[in-house]
Order: sequence, then structure tokens, then C-alpha cells
Amino acid sequence: TSVGLIARLKKSGFNNIFVYDPVVKSDSIGHLGVKYADNIKQAFSGADAVVVMNNNSVFDIGCGRAFNSITLAKRNFHVTCIDISSFTIGVLQEFARKTNLPLCAKRADIVEEGITGDYAIIICAFVLHHLTHKQGAALIETMRAHIVPGGVNLVTVHTTNGHFFQSGVADENYYPRPWYILELYRDWKILYYEEQIADAGTFFDDGSPMQNQNSYLLAQKPAAP
Repeated sequence: TSVGLIARLKKSGFNNIFVYDPVVKSDSIGHLGVKYADNIKQAFSGADAVVVMNNNSVFDIGCGRAFNSITLAKRNFHVTCIDISSFTIGVLQEFARKTNLPLCAKRADIVEEGITGDYAIIICAFVLHHLTHKQGAALIETMRAHIVPGGVNLVTVHTTNGHFFQSGVADENYYPRPWYILELYRDWKILYYEEQIADAGTFFDDGSPMQNQNSYLLAQKPAAP
């Protein structure tokens, strides 16, 4: 239980413990000396440990090196991360085994695998441009449907204002216009949003860097009535 987890964390020396309840706040744990966070972003600000009551599950799509997954697993979230790279998943599985973190890594294609079950947090960081526009739009709807009330969705995506899209190499892929992702979540609480031009990590033949305008979104699903 969450109460038992909090007790174990305090016994292990964690003092600055934040609790985030994605469904409804509860006063039943106030005597344990924890702090309540109004949202996930606040919970991670300076906390030694974070406990999400009712549902502490995370699904990380196209996790890559899994920085997000590992960070959350270290904060007691139960993380499932998928990627199409067998090598990446093999490294993560070995890492999870050695560290005993609550991290389940599996090789999978999100288009074929889909999302089963509901999660407190779903992460989709720079994945959508690998999908067709139809597949990307469908994945966004699937993510929204599989987040518990009060849970959060982290989405980062390259937009049409950038060298990746303007090169025409993958013009059928999912590149929304700037600010479009924000429009899709207008019925959710926006915890964080930013449009930023950044180097793409890829270079033109003359050595100059490619750049993309990216959308960064962290949105919270409305709590159940």
C-alpha cells in the first residue's frame, strides 16, 4: 500500500517525501509527515522521493536511452518502457536486473503493440515523427484514453517549422504545426508548454546544424467527477 511504502521510505532515511494523488487527495496520510503536491511537476521539484497514490504506473513509448524511465523508476514509479531497438532494450533489462529498479523494458513497436491498461503517466518524447500522420494522430488519442483521471501525458514533438520536415524526406510523417499539440489538449490542465527552436543533432553537408522548432507539452487529464 501507499502508506506502507511511505513508512519504508521514511525508515530508509527519506525525509522530503512528496505525495501526488492522481484521483483525489486524502487526509489519511497527513500524520506521516509527507507533503502533498498539486501536480507531477511540483512533486519532482526538490523531492527525495515521490509516491503516487492509487496508480503509480508509467508507460514510456520509444524510450531510447530511457532517461525519463530511469528517473521515474528511481522515484518508486513502476515503469514499462518500450523501444524497437533490441540492443537498447537488452541494455535496459540488464540495468534493471542489476539495480532492482521497478523497470520493465520490452522490445515492441507501438503501432503494432498499442497500449493495454491505464497509466498515471504516459511519455512520448520525439517519437511521433517516426510515424505516419494517421498513426501519430491515432497514438495521441490512444494515450489520452489510457491515462487515469488526474494522470499526466508528456509529449514532445518536432513541428513543421524545422529542417526535418522542410527537407521533404518524410513529408508523410507526423509533423504538427507549431502550437497544434497544445490545441489537442485544450480540455486538459496544461502544467507546462513551450515552443523552442533547438539543434537536431544532425548536420547539413557543409557542417551547419539542422534545427527544428519543437513542442513540449505536459498536460493533466481532468479528475473523475
